[in-house]
Amino acid sequence: MKTAFVTGGANGLGAAICTRAVKDGYRVAVVDMDGDKARETAARIGNAVGIQADVTDEAQMERALDEFGVIPDLLVNNAGIVRFGPLLEQSVADFRKVVEVNLIGVYITTRAVARRMVTRGSGNIVSITSINALTPGPGAGAYPAA
Repeated sequence: MKTAFVTGGANGLGAAICTRAVKDGYRVAVVDMDGDKARETAARIGNAVGIQADVTDEAQMERALDEFGVIPDLLVNNAGIVRFGPLLEQSVADFRKVVEVNLIGVYITTRAVARRMVTRGSGNIVSITSINALTPGPGAGAYPAA
C-alpha cells in the first residue's frame, strides 16, 4: 500500500489532500500542530493516523515519522501560517514565525523524510505554495518570501 505524510493535514487544504490521498489508496499520516484535530481528521477519513508534530522542531518530525512506522512514498509539505498586515506594523517576531514555519519547516520536514526515502531508493515530495509567492498582495509580510 502506498503511504503519504501530509503536514498541516488537519484542516482546510491539508485535510482535502489527506482525504484525496485515502481515496487514491494511500495510508496517510495527518500531521498537524493540533493533535486532537489531526486524530479527528484521520478518524473521519479512515486509513489514516493523526500525529501531533511541529514542523519547526527536528526531533518532533523524526518522532512523527517513527510514529507513522513506514517510509512515506509521498511527502506533502502543506503546513503554513500567515500574518497579514502592513510592513511597518508587523513585528519581527511575526515575520520570523512565518519564515520558521513556511520555509524552515519545509526544510526540516523534507530533509527528515528525504533521508529515509534515499535509503529506500524512491519517493515523491510536493511542497504547496500560494499565489502570493508569484504575485504578492499588499500586507502579505513574510508570507510571499517564505
